[in-house]
Amino acid sequence: MKTLFHEPIPLVDINQLSDDEIKQQRWIGIVARVIKHIREPHIDPYSLEWLLDCATLGNQNHQQLDFFKTLLNCATRTGNVIDIDYLVEESHRLPKPIGDTFMTIAEQLELGAKRKAKLRAKPKV
Repeated sequence: MKTLFHEPIPLVDINQLSDDEIKQQRWIGIVARVIKHIREPHIDPYSLEWLLDCATLGNQNHQQLDFFKTLLNCATRTGNVIDIDYLVEESHRLPKPIGDTFMTIAEQLELGAKRKAKLRAKPKV
């Protein structure tokens, strides 16, 4: 640990890297791509791609599924999900553990959308 900060640490602007370059980093690549695209006006296509990439990382244990869940919660709550129905439909192509994890998040998003719609529909006093 003492030698860790004796050399300059290179910083990388992930916006300057292509998604293909970032994908080569496996686990951290998925996180980097979420960070790179989280402020896009429409993250739905990216979200499905992230899920499919998670599925390619091999057998998922409990920690990995928690990682996916945290990452997807962050992405869907911070980013702009336009068509949750599309993501739910497409999530059926995912392996069971990841698809189930996504469905839980999708259900939370749908509940949140319904709550927002109710708040907008209430007459202002």
